[in-house]
Amino acid sequence: DLGYITPKYLKAIIQKEACFLNRMPSQINVYSVEKKLINWKDINGKFNKTGVNIIEMEVLIYEKHNLPCRLIIERVDDNEYKRRLKHAESSAKSRNVGLSERHKMRCRYNTFITNVDKKVLPVEKIKKTYYLRWQIELVFKTWKSFFEIDKVKKVKKERMKCQLLAKLLWIVLNWRLFNTCNRHVQKQNPSEGVSALKFFKRCFSFSQTLRQVILKQLTMSQWLKKTSSHL
Repeated sequence: DLGYITPKYLKAIIQKEACFLNRMPSQINVYSVEKKLINWKDINGKFNKTGVNIIEMEVLIYEKHNLPCRLIIERVDDNEYKRRLKHAESSAKSRNVGLSERHKMRCRYNTFITNVDKKVLPVEKIKKTYYLRWQIELVFKTWKSFFEIDKVKKVKKERMKCQLLAKLLWIVLNWRLFNTCNRHVQKQNPSEGVSALKFFKRCFSFSQTLRQVILKQLTMSQWLKKTSSHL
């Protein structure tokens, strides 16, 4: 999560001889190992000149801390660049601020920082590894945001265990539905997929009406009809 990427956080990971792989926050400056500020115009020029899609370099981040890491820069396609630029312009307009040329240039690239050795995690596996890690984060995000697994009332231990087990069972059922829907979509179009966050948000809204079926306030046929009308 970009919100957690701070010098203190990264320094603690390095000191514990652990590893990190994150997107690089857009606001931080990057320096060469000679402590020279890296200019994004030069980076853009290098991509244009060489025609490569990805560049890797050893850098230092955060001027006061000089944390060493690998910087991986990947150029995105024109459609993704236009989408990002449109989003950035809309965000800047809503905050009544301008959009710098540096920011526009950064929209052209994916940027990752890591302290994992090249032999362990080569550059061609960086993006896949990052997105795998992000999928794990999405799992826990859905558990907290929609299933509220982190919220426990002050009750007896036995009741808390029952509530936790019920939530975990409900999560497993919903996750099975998600995987089924995702496979169906990808079978029709391999390049597409189901958004986990949107799916579980929709499932949560359905679960509220499903309680009416359990309480016999709605019949199952009524519930199915009501649910399908919102799909």
